[in-house]
Amino acid sequence: MTSPGNHAKVNLEVRGLVGRPRPDGPRYRRIIPRRVTSPVDTPPRLPSPSDLQAISEARLAGDHQAAIDAAVRAFGLMPARWDPGLPQEGDTDGETRVVTIGPPAFVHSRTGQPRSTGWLASSIAHETVHLRQLVVLHPVDGGDNYARLDTPGAHINELEAYDWELRHADVFGLTGDERVELERRRQVHWLAMASDATLQERIGAVAGGPGYDYWIDPADR
Repeated sequence: MTSPGNHAKVNLEVRGLVGRPRPDGPRYRRIIPRRVTSPVDTPPRLPSPSDLQAISEARLAGDHQAAIDAAVRAFGLMPARWDPGLPQEGDTDGETRVVTIGPPAFVHSRTGQPRSTGWLASSIAHETVHLRQLVVLHPVDGGDNYARLDTPGAHINELEAYDWELRHADVFGLTGDERVELERRRQVHWLAMASDATLQERIGAVAGGPGYDYWIDPADR
């Protein structure tokens, strides 16, 4: 679990449902635009062989921060810090906007086997999407696109991050098993909001599908 205000990619069967603290008082729903895609789908940078070698060398040396920094440079992602005490792959603090990366981004939490370089990069990319959600301007009220815990918007935030990872899985070099794992985690969030027909119209069941509308209801902040 993570602290309120954070999004995370957790080392369980699904990533943690986290977000802003729940405010006191009633919620008021507002109309949100349809068929509009949040502008965070800029593809990652295609790494060079030397970029990938730098990540591998840092990992072999046991220098986790150097490996993270190399992956950030290689794929054009947002900076992140190594946190050996983090029990999940990644965490984004919604208040400080600091991204941390934990041991499960490097080693499978259940099998103890090393994760691929692609998994590390994709873990950082997942958190990069959450950072973008914090800075994008919502078309309804000019706020951000980052939801609080236990709202449909929190699931939408996670769906957007998983879909971005899966759309660019070839660039990250994810294995078939890793893609299946991401699809399984993504499915949990989709099922959590699938009872709302209006959300199903905007975000489909196909993992990594194009053209989905990821704007949250502003009331979910």
